[in-house]
Amino acid sequence: MNKKRTYILSVMTLLWTGFIFSMSLKVGEESGQLSGGILNIILDIISPLWENIFGPITAEGIEFFHHLIRKAAHFTEFLILGVLTYLLSLNFEKLKFKWLTALGYGTLIASLDETLQLFVEGRAGAVFDVCIDFCGAFTGIMLVALFIKIRGNFYGKGNRKLKEK
Repeated sequence: MNKKRTYILSVMTLLWTGFIFSMSLKVGEESGQLSGGILNIILDIISPLWENIFGPITAEGIEFFHHLIRKAAHFTEFLILGVLTYLLSLNFEKLKFKWLTALGYGTLIASLDETLQLFVEGRAGAVFDVCIDFCGAFTGIMLVALFIKIRGNFYGKGNRKLKEK
């Protein structure tokens, strides 16, 4: 076990968990303004192309994009959490089912996060959001596992030509 790497990943995981909770503590209006600002940036970029192909973006279209951005934020927050927790779990040699431990942590934080939102003005906890968070954490874990597998195949016993040089 590399103690320095374990310490750094532990701190990063706790800080990211804190960030997730801090985003959930924002009242509904503040949270909406934040995602609305991101929506405006995206609309500035895609509007010209969209309007050339499909015509003007309707109010329903804007609301759909806003909803999509909010759900993408959930997914992305937990994708990063999945990456961090899985990398952290890899530092514990005796830990069995490392990916399951990381996924369990992500699911626990997602559940606590949505429960926390029940107590914040203008926010609501949603089981669907826990599912999105779960998928984000799972994707993050799988990306790390895939990266490790590809790296192992490239640098490991699967690439004899590289070793001969």
